[in-house]
This record gives sequence, structure tokens and C-alpha cells, in this order.
Amino acid sequence: MIQRSLASVLVLCVAISAAVARAGAPGDAVDRQIDAYLAPYLANRMFSGVVLVARKGRPEIVRCYDIEEQPCAPGAAGARFRIASITKTFTAAAIELLAQRRRVGFADTLDRYIPSFPNGSHITIRMLLLHKAGLADPDYSKFSSRHCSIDELIGNIALQKPLFAPGADERYSNAGYIILAKVIEVASGKRYARFLQNEFFTPLALSNTLANDESAPIPGRVTAYVPGPPPTYVSPAPFVSSDIFVGSGILLSSAHDLMRWAQLVASSRLVDMSKLEYPYGWGVRHYFDDAVIEQSGEITGAISYLAHYRHRGTTVVVLSNLEAGPNDRIGLALGSIAAGKPVAAPSFPKLYGGPRPSAGEGYYSGDVGSIHLRDHDGNLFAQWDGAPDQQYLQPIGRSAFFVREDSSIITIESSTRFLRQWGDGTPVEFTVAPERT
Repeated sequence: MIQRSLASVLVLCVAISAAVARAGAPGDAVDRQIDAYLAPYLANRMFSGVVLVARKGRPEIVRCYDIEEQPCAPGAAGARFRIASITKTFTAAAIELLAQRRRVGFADTLDRYIPSFPNGSHITIRMLLLHKAGLADPDYSKFSSRHCSIDELIGNIALQKPLFAPGADERYSNAGYIILAKVIEVASGKRYARFLQNEFFTPLALSNTLANDESAPIPGRVTAYVPGPPPTYVSPAPFVSSDIFVGSGILLSSAHDLMRWAQLVASSRLVDMSKLEYPYGWGVRHYFDDAVIEQSGEITGAISYLAHYRHRGTTVVVLSNLEAGPNDRIGLALGSIAAGKPVAAPSFPKLYGGPRPSAGEGYYSGDVGSIHLRDHDGNLFAQWDGAPDQQYLQPIGRSAFFVREDSSIITIESSTRFLRQWGDGTPVEFTVAPERT
């Protein structure tokens, strides 16, 4: 899994029964259930990585499923994965810590820290934490291929049209957490990564957690993959600068570190959660008769999931170096298995062996955004407008494609129209449109 060539990816094409057997001898019924649940993901090139289930602070189940070779190395739970939006839990904790030290106030307006930011006098720190500031994400395509500064990103966010007036609505926002990273720097006088290192990673013994930097060799950092065309059905993830995810998705971490992090947050050892309306940076849920804090993420070449069940003391970690499969669905299933609850087996569209469905290349627009369809060497790819990477469209029928990154299905209706559906949701229509310049 760790920095090996793509040639060994072919190992994944062996029978799934052999893959599960070599993943490690199951020690109990929960092990066997986890192996059985993840088997379809492996067979359909939908997962590669580590899952961990801990009880009362002790990891009881650590399973590794390696897209490159099996069995995984014994130290797989210490391998460094891109953790995507789980980064937000660290950013929020840094703000909470600074608030506890009275260096930041949740009611402070943004102009106190970034005086030139548009409408900064109406945007509060609390709004940023709760995704209520109305900020649109930066145009990632302008920065994804190169290193950039946090000030460049913030300058670009300032140019974007607001999604809504501050506090008037709520929409998940990476931009808000990029801004919070800058607030941390201004309030602490330290760079974002250095503050986290000094306040969290070093004192809490999170030795495998750090900010990603593609220009530097980082021991234990796993190679990132995205779904791709046959024969391997995976491809090395394209270069996307981690700088564009500062505050929102820049960190690397390991399964063991994230287990410890979730338990520390839940214990209020870092910040007294009873004094907060909400554990900022996390989602608060109720699953399987238990109160849960959770966060998940997806980034080029990785998916991640972290949850802690407060009453049972169970922690679930899912880290993958393949950007495919619904991360939260896997995490929820493991939580269900650990709680002794039934879980439905996953199913995926079958590979299609016929001629590739016809679809017109071009620029298509829908209510949720715009998409480019492009042909490369006889394979079709889709790219969201402004996104740094593109998605391989896997044929599953004469007029349909499966997008493994988000488990959506694209159905070609005509040469100028297609539908895209996520799960059981209503299909979204996309039609040919003039490309934005």
C-alpha cells in the first residue's frame, strides 16, 4: 500500500475469497462479519485501506485490505492516509482552544481578523464553524496544479458570489474552514500547521498526524488512487496541491491516531464540550441507541470516516487510499456490526462487457452544477466545473455509466441530455450548454 508501483494493482483481480483469506484470520464473529460486508467493495474495486473498531479505548479489530498486495503490513493501522474533511475537527478544536484562552470569540466578526474581507462585519466565527456564512468555495482549478498560499485562496474566495446572506441558511463549506485556518494564524501568531503540531499532535502523541506536502517525502504516506479504466480499474490519483485544502482537508493521519483523537474529543479532555452548543467540526447523530459524533471526508485519492459512540465507548475508523465507495455507509455498517445489529449487504452495478455507451463530449449544465464530458483513449470521463480532477465513467449498460467516486449513475438520454442519480434521490437533468469562459 505504501509507495509501491501500480503494476502490483493487478493482484486485486484475484478471487475475492483469496483476498479475504489473506487479509488475516478472523478472530471472532465480528471479524467475519466485517470481512463479509467489505467483500463486495473489494470485488468491485470500491475499497482499499484500513478499518479499525475500538472499544473503551482499545483497538479490538484492525483489518487491512490492500489494493496492491495482500496481506497488508502489520503496521497498516499506523500508515498515513489523507483524511480529507476529518481535518475540520482539528481546525474547529483549534478555534475552541483559542476561544478558551480568550484569543478568539465565537461572536467575533471576521473583519477583526481579516479586515479586507467582503461583508466581514456580518460574518461571525460561529457562522464559519456551522457552515452558515454563505461563502462559496474558491475556484480550485486555478490553484490545484501548484503550491499556493492561504492568502491567495482567501483572495479568491472573496471574489466568489456569496451563496446566501450570512446566517440566513446553512450549506457545507470548505471555504469557511479555509477562512478559520487564517483566523487561527492571526489569533495565535503561528502558521496553521505549526499551531496544530504544537497544541495537538505533539502533546497528544498523535505521531502519525501532520499536514500533507506533496513536495516532501513523508514516511508511511500511502499512495493515492482513483477509479480508472480496465484492466486494473484503478489509476494513480492525479496531482492536486494539498495547499487548497488548508483548514478543510489538508491533514494526513493514521487509524490509531484518529481513534485516539475521537476519544480525546469525546472525553472533553481538550475542551469542555458542556460549555459549547455543539462539538464544532463534527456531526452529532443518534445511531443504534447511542449518541454519536462523526465526520467523514472525500478527497482526490482517498475517503475517510471517524465516529465515536459515547455510551458504548466504541470508535470506528475507515481510511481508504482509493477514492471510491460511500465512506459514511461503510462506517455506519461497521458501527452496526459492532453494536450487534443487522446490516444489509452492499450491492453494485455489474461491469458491462458490450460496446461503450455513446455520449456526446461537451459541457453540460444542471441545477447542481456543470460537468464536462471528455473522451480519453476510448474511455469517457466527467469533470465538475472548477473541480481539480475528473471521474472515470464505468459502463454498466448500453446507455448507462457508474461513477465509483460517489456511487452515482449517469444515464444517457440523448446526444444533448443525460441524467445523474445519487442513491434513491431524484435524478438530476444535465443538458448541453455553452461553456463558461
